[in-house]
Amino acid sequence: MSIVSLHSFHTKYFADSVEWCLHPEHGQIFACGTYQLDDSTSEVVRRKGSILIFSFSLNGTDSDLQLLHETETDGILDQKWLKNLDIPLLATATSSGNIELFSWQDSQLGCITSHRIDAEVQDNIALSLDWNSQNKQILVSDSKGYISLLDLANNSTINLINRWKAHSFEAWTCSFYKNKPDIVLTGGDDSFCRIYDLRDTTKEQITIKSHEAGVTSFLTFEKYPDIFCTGSYDDHLRVFDMRSPKNPLTRINLSGGIWRLKSNPHEEELILCACMYQNFTICRFSYDEASPELKIEATFNGDHKSICYGADWNPDKSPNGQYIFGCCSFYDNLLTVNSYHK
Repeated sequence: MSIVSLHSFHTKYFADSVEWCLHPEHGQIFACGTYQLDDSTSEVVRRKGSILIFSFSLNGTDSDLQLLHETETDGILDQKWLKNLDIPLLATATSSGNIELFSWQDSQLGCITSHRIDAEVQDNIALSLDWNSQNKQILVSDSKGYISLLDLANNSTINLINRWKAHSFEAWTCSFYKNKPDIVLTGGDDSFCRIYDLRDTTKEQITIKSHEAGVTSFLTFEKYPDIFCTGSYDDHLRVFDMRSPKNPLTRINLSGGIWRLKSNPHEEELILCACMYQNFTICRFSYDEASPELKIEATFNGDHKSICYGADWNPDKSPNGQYIFGCCSFYDNLLTVNSYHK
C-alpha cells in the first residue's frame, strides 16, 4: 500500500478545501477553496479567498492536471457539489456569513444566488455545509454556534426553513445522516456531538459527551445505516452506533487533530482523513458487530509542510486498483493530486 504524488499546484491564497464534482458527466473536475486574512487595511478585517476549478485526467500511467477557472470570493470555509442535477452546482460557506451557489457551465463558474445566514450579526462566519441531494436542502453551521436549514427552490433561490442554537461556541461541522433524512449531526467547539430530528429541533435528541475537544467532522455510510464516524481536535477518529451512541464502538488516535473525513465512493470502508498538524491518513474500517476495528493503511505528507485541511476522493473509478485523491495544506498554499495503491 503506497501513496504517490502525481501533481502539485501552489494557490494564490491559503488552501483549505478540496471537493470533487459529483455530477456523473463531470467527475474529472474538482474545486479548491482558499481563505486568507486581508491585512491591507486596519479599519475593517476582511477575509478574502477564491474558488479554483481544476480538471484531472488519467490515461494509463499518464495523468494531467489543468487549472480551468479561478474566481475571487470571500474566504471559503467549506464547499460541496450537489448530486444528480442537469448542471453541476457548487455551494460555498464563506467568511462573510453567506451561502453562495455557483453553476459550472461552458468552463465558467457563475454565481446564481447568495443567502446570508444571519443578517443581524456582521461577524458571523459560515463554517461548514452539507447537501441533502434528494430534498435539495442545505445544512449550515456557523461561528456563533447556530445551525441553519435552507431550501433550494428551482435551482436558483435559497430560502431559510429553520435556524436553531446547537452549541455554546463555534459549530464546526454539520451533516445530514445518510438513509435517515430527518436526522442531522452537529459538532462544536464545546466538545459535544449533537443529534437532531428535523421534525422537532427545539431540543437535541441525543448529546454525545465522550469527545475530549471540539468535534470537527462527520461521516455516515450507505452500507452501514446505523454507523457514523466523528473527527475531533482531540486527534481521535471514532466510530459510533446510532442505536446506542453514548460511547464509541472503537476509536484510533491519528494525531494532529482531524479536520476532514471522506469515505471512498467505491469502497466505503476506506476513510481519507485530513489530520491537521500531522498528515493525510487513509484508514480502513472493518465492521463486525462484536468487534469493529479501525486501522491505518497509509499516511502521506509529500511536499505538504503546513496544516492539512482539505481532502477528497475522485469519484471516477481508476484502473489498476488505484484510487485518486486531492488534498491541500494551508500556509504553504499547496494543492496536490495523488494516487493510492492498495
